[in-house]
Amino acid sequence: MRNLKDSITYQELFKDALEKGREEGREKGREEGMEKGFLRKGREALLRILKARFGAVPEVISKKVEGMDSIEQLDTLIEKAATCSSLEDFEKGPEAG
Repeated sequence: MRNLKDSITYQELFKDALEKGREEGREKGREEGMEKGFLRKGREALLRILKARFGAVPEVISKKVEGMDSIEQLDTLIEKAATCSSLEDFEKGPEAG
């Protein structure tokens, strides 16, 4: 009797499953890379807007921005940075302005 692993059907199924797993891994890696890129660009945009509007950005704000890991939060703060009247208003949070 032949070993199951030696059968052509098993080898084909294994090969297909392995390729599917690799493709899923590549896709997940692409998605994670894109998210990291969006976050990096969002952080850069937020700091550029603040600097263009108000001059030097305090280190405490820069560090908070660099630590952000939410695209949605960055989007909210980018909008706030573009519309608030001062850095003090910006620091008060999304509801102030």
